[in-house]
Parts: sequence; C-alpha cells; structure tokens
Amino acid sequence: MTRCTQCGEMKPPEAFSRDKRQRSGRRSACKSCAAAYRQQRMSDPAKREAKNERDRQRRAAFTPAQLDAKREAQRECVRRLVAEYSTRSDAECDAAFAAMRPDGLKTCRVCRRALPRDAFARQRARADGRCQQCRTCDAVDHCTPELLERWADLDDWRCYLCGCDFDDATPMHIEHVIPRARHSDPRWADADADDVHNLRPACASCNLSKGTRTAWEFWRAAEGDPTCR
Repeated sequence: MTRCTQCGEMKPPEAFSRDKRQRSGRRSACKSCAAAYRQQRMSDPAKREAKNERDRQRRAAFTPAQLDAKREAQRECVRRLVAEYSTRSDAECDAAFAAMRPDGLKTCRVCRRALPRDAFARQRARADGRCQQCRTCDAVDHCTPELLERWADLDDWRCYLCGCDFDDATPMHIEHVIPRARHSDPRWADADADDVHNLRPACASCNLSKGTRTAWEFWRAAEGDPTCR
C-alpha cells in the first residue's frame, strides 16, 4: 500500500499511474487526484493555452523520425496494458475500480455526472474495468435512425421488460433481447447481436438484473421458475 501525497489515503499500487522516473515506478499522486488536478488546471483558458504552447515547443525539438518512434512506443505501451487488463476476471476488475475510486463513483465523460459503478458497462481493457461514458449516454449514442424508426413503428417507448416509463430517475438503456454473451450458442451464432430486431429499450434496473439471460428467461424467473434464476 502507498500513501497518496494529495489526498493522504493509503491505496494499492494499481491506483497510481506508472512513472519510470520515480524510484517506486509509480507517481506520488493517485489517479483520482491527478485527474482532478488536470481538470481544474485545464478549466483555466490561460493555463490551457500555456500548456498547448509548451507542447508545441516540446514537439518542435524532435525530428519527425523521433516523433514517430515516440508515438510507436506509446502505442506499444497501450497495447501491452490492454492485453494485460483484458485477461482480468470480473472480480479483479471490480477490485481495480474500488482501488481507483474509493468513493465508488465515476464521472461520465459525456454528461459529467458522478455515478456508481454499475451505471457504466464493463470494459476490461480499461484500467478501472468500466466504460468512460455511462449506459444512458451510451444508449443515446447507439440510437441510430434505423433503430428509432423501428421503435416508432412498434410504439415502443417504455421498458419492454417491466413496462415502466423513462425519466431522470429511470434512465433508458438499450437492451439486447438475446445477450451478446449468448451468441456463442449455436442457435444464435449466425445472428448479429446488434441488429435492430435484437435491441429494445429497457430501464436500468431491468437491464442490470437481466444479466446474460434472454428476455424469456428473465420473464420466467420473474414468474418464479427456479430453472431461470
């Protein structure tokens, strides 16, 4: 465990960014404190322009070949970290999230709301194991004209699992009738998981509790069928 020099909390090494210049191989401030500092610093236009100018001067000191080599080294580092993160289990991802975000909240990069862990879809390739934008914003991004047209034809503007209306307290998620995880089943192997016929609007509660069950298994479990729990 290492103590963050900013917040003073004891955190595991994974909560600190790598830094080869440091004796410990990690930065002295945790990732959460570093992110808060960067956000505060970049909110000032003068400081943002000063940083951009420093970056331009730093890049001008390198030859094109040196810049290409530097970028390739950065890409290789990202590829290595993604490969390392992608092998983690769900429990390891949740532990990484808890270590990086002790308050249990993450800020969506789109709506800028601080939301709990389950408001973000799982993405093992990221350091904290969760997507950068919340499920609601992700749903809006994936609402293609074709999908909206199909829902309009079906007059389908409620949660198709429980029938509730959507509002600020009950955000809409795009739900897969047959989950992506089940498309390895021979019955659905040839189907497109993201086809508009497999996507329906659902409330956050139903989407998260449905898990990897199909819609029919979810309804049967709600009716008390023990084989569909």
